[in-house]
Amino acid sequence: MTGSPTISGLIKAAEEFHQALHVEAGQIHQNLPLLSAKLQKTCNRIDKRLNKLDVRPGNLPTRSMYAAIWFLFLRQNHNLEQHLKLVTDLQTHLVQQLKLSHNPPLIQLYPSSYLFKVVPRPHTFTLMLHEGFLNAPIDIREKLAKLPERSRSKKRLFSQIKAYTKTSAYRQVTESLNQFAKAVYYEPDAAGNHYHLKESFQRVNWAYFQGKQTLPHLQWSKRTTHRKLGHYNPIPDTIQLSKTLDTSKVPEYALDYVMYHEMVHRHLGIAEVNGRKSSHNTAFHKMEKEYAHLEKAKQFFNDRRL
Repeated sequence: MTGSPTISGLIKAAEEFHQALHVEAGQIHQNLPLLSAKLQKTCNRIDKRLNKLDVRPGNLPTRSMYAAIWFLFLRQNHNLEQHLKLVTDLQTHLVQQLKLSHNPPLIQLYPSSYLFKVVPRPHTFTLMLHEGFLNAPIDIREKLAKLPERSRSKKRLFSQIKAYTKTSAYRQVTESLNQFAKAVYYEPDAAGNHYHLKESFQRVNWAYFQGKQTLPHLQWSKRTTHRKLGHYNPIPDTIQLSKTLDTSKVPEYALDYVMYHEMVHRHLGIAEVNGRKSSHNTAFHKMEKEYAHLEKAKQFFNDRRL
């Protein structure tokens, strides 16, 4: 199998840009034009590479995808200025709050898989936040600045910060980020050693969805997984199947069952019940039962160790 498309040096470029933002935050934005020019140069390189590969950021490996959509997001309108302003505000607040005379904390806003994280560093720390907090109001910024503190009221603090992620302001930023994340079908990712995911998708699509599902990004996993055989990620619109299934030992009906399972998730989306996301709900189980070889496929996976 051919590996996913890549952009060399992209993750390192993101780390260096975080450091440049850190330095700029302490210099009252004197070099913003230079930062903006550096950002534009990186984005032009990303655009050029993606166009050459005929893919989008969502086709890149996860860490590279986050870096690409972050750079492209910061290039939009006044996002870079807003980003730098929040970094400066938090850095100033933390220096005063923790009475730091040197080594100010590194503030990293990023489209990551987590909301916040505090990482210890020699004589200081890094406060990592999701980019969704970009337009957070003063009261939320004050709460974010309290994350590195040792406090018994952390549970309440976490709850208040997480509540902000339900607001339209937070969602507006994440939706803006996600517009860059969608992947497109990339042939090498779908081609396995024994099975081709596009063929499986098309069989299932015509048999159970009247051919109405559009072709998503299809890929085999990079690692051998035995418990999690499939996954659908709606943000890059990607269906990923375990490469454990890419063998003659796995019958076609079993492979197609896993594909069908993920296509049902794609069709139904993720519902929210009592504030929690739910994917294996009543509607899902009802559709899953429509698979013609359901029991035989389940029996195969129960009896065989892949």
